[in-house]
Amino acid sequence: MSPLVYIIILNFNRWDDSYECIESCSQLTYGNYKILLIDNNSDEDLTENLIVKYPEIIFLQNSHNTGFSSGCNLGIKYALSQNAEFVWLLNNDTVVNIDSLTELITNSLRLDNVGILSPKIYFYQSDDIWSSGGYINNMAMAVNYTDEVFENRMVGFVTGCAMLVPVAIFSQYGLLKDDYFLNVEDWEMCRRLTDKGKKVYVVGSSTIYHKVSRSKKGGAASPLDTYYTTRNRMYFIAEYYGFLQRMRIYLVFALWWPIWLLRNWCTGNRAMVKSFIRGVLDYTRGIKGCSDHYFH
Repeated sequence: MSPLVYIIILNFNRWDDSYECIESCSQLTYGNYKILLIDNNSDEDLTENLIVKYPEIIFLQNSHNTGFSSGCNLGIKYALSQNAEFVWLLNNDTVVNIDSLTELITNSLRLDNVGILSPKIYFYQSDDIWSSGGYINNMAMAVNYTDEVFENRMVGFVTGCAMLVPVAIFSQYGLLKDDYFLNVEDWEMCRRLTDKGKKVYVVGSSTIYHKVSRSKKGGAASPLDTYYTTRNRMYFIAEYYGFLQRMRIYLVFALWWPIWLLRNWCTGNRAMVKSFIRGVLDYTRGIKGCSDHYFH
């Protein structure tokens, strides 16, 4: 029998996107999967309508917005309790091709030492690739995406948008970092596993489409996004880089950050500048999890 896969979809306010995502998942050719939807306390409760339309899905309701990491972890723990063999963390602003999960599972069973697999991800309703994996740039401390066409390949990083993970990985190496709340949790998960000798793959024959940051208030380039990426990146550096490496990274930051801040300030993006500065300051204060100033 095919391995049992739990598809975990986290919703926050964007019910229209979640409906489209679930509809695409319901067409999957893979034969042994369950859809688990978690609502992170959306402003409007449309769960009854959704359950009527998709009675086969499993629904969990959070009492408050716990962020991306904790919301997904709630689903992962449920999947573990139900003897799932794989978890597919899937952003609610994605649309999957009918054979995408079949291709991921087929390749997971023949690739070696699998930690995470990802499909090739296209922009929504486009032939342009948004991400086919990449690597963490240890000098600039940023993620470099690739948009190459290929079959399968091992990479250093895949986005948390569509991670297929064997449940044994979570049992052995832990869940997503709750402390991050939002952003950089995928950097950290990939780095944690590759440091332990596990491999991260992109499966070129598996494809999905992504609307890119629809559930984030303001999109990918917003004060909210800037705050959490800035703060969590500092925690990531502190955990995974030695003293000399950190000094090198901070030197690059000292040269680049003033230019970035000045450019955004002069072009009117002052909210971005303030969120960036607050992210750095909150890191120095040891603030983790949800910020009262930048709530998802």
